[in-house]
Amino acid sequence: MVRLLLFFAALALAAYGLTWLAENPGEVTLTWRGVEVNVSLMLALGIVLALAIALGILWTLIRFVFRAPSLISLATNSRRREKGYLALSRGMIAVGSGDAQAAHRQAADARKFIADEPLTMLLRAQSAQLAGDRPSAVAAFNEMLEHPQTHTLGLRGLHVEARRSGDHQAALDYAVRAHKYAALPWAAQAVLDDRAAHGDWAGALATVESNASAKLLDKPTANRWRAVLKTAIALDRADRDPKGALALAQEACALAPGLIPAAALNGRLTAAAGDYRRASKILEAAYRQTPHPE
Repeated sequence: MVRLLLFFAALALAAYGLTWLAENPGEVTLTWRGVEVNVSLMLALGIVLALAIALGILWTLIRFVFRAPSLISLATNSRRREKGYLALSRGMIAVGSGDAQAAHRQAADARKFIADEPLTMLLRAQSAQLAGDRPSAVAAFNEMLEHPQTHTLGLRGLHVEARRSGDHQAALDYAVRAHKYAALPWAAQAVLDDRAAHGDWAGALATVESNASAKLLDKPTANRWRAVLKTAIALDRADRDPKGALALAQEACALAPGLIPAAALNGRLTAAAGDYRRASKILEAAYRQTPHPE
């Protein structure tokens, strides 16, 4: 609306200017090498305007001629990228449908036209995985590590390939690297599972805390994990440090009242400390919530 009003205002101003010139005629005299030419003011303005338009057109043609190579190159690159994205789309569809040959063919086309696109490397890796070509898949994932955009994606792929080949230490190493690089649920879970599998309860608890801080675990899940790990640590310390183990068992019960091992250990250690009434209350409360032989 504002532009339309400005247009009408400019049009009215131009009309007013032309009217004023028509009402106030004049002459323009041009002398060139002894030749004198007299023309009306309106005609002189028309000639100047025509020359300006001609010069503008000439300048546009000159710019077009000099820019033609870059414009042709731009058009060629645009067509190449269009072909590359088309191959990328078809390749993803082929991977999803399980067509290994089509996926490999489209991955080659995508790499030919848009090799710098992150999804092109992913398509190469997935097509190799689909065809069972593990070395090519690993090579593609390793190439992803060289680019910030695909670094964690490459670590994820290498982690999966290592697990498939049975190299659990390498899988853990990739998960640890990814966990240090960014807060990723799969890496955090892999590190936590390894710590727990090897009885590194303190390390597992530290991992849970870092995962909870990064919002990778919701509060109930984090509390449940904390309770389980504190119970495991308490079980390890029960013989050599009963008081410390009791404190951990109590913390575990507070975090997860329905956790049977925590309640049983808490009751046993409380009774061992001579507080039989409190031990009975702990066990009775746990049994009412979760009846269990323990």
